[in-house]
Amino acid sequence: MFDITLVGQINESFSEIPVAKDGSITISNLGKFQIAGLNLSEVSNLINKLVQNKIVGQEVFITLAELRDINILVVGGG
Repeated sequence: MFDITLVGQINESFSEIPVAKDGSITISNLGKFQIAGLNLSEVSNLINKLVQNKIVGQEVFITLAELRDINILVVGGG
């Protein structure tokens, strides 16, 4: 989950934006962004670039709201 703050023409905060199963996040009025496989810095840069293409001078600040564990079961033998 991400906390997202918009600063510029639009000043708004969104708390706990979830990552969908398809690896995307959706920000109200700005659209859907594919972020699967990216680290936090890459997500921030990507969304800033795409949002600035839509709204000149708009800045986006992104922080992680929540981390979660993923259990992985490895089965096999040597």
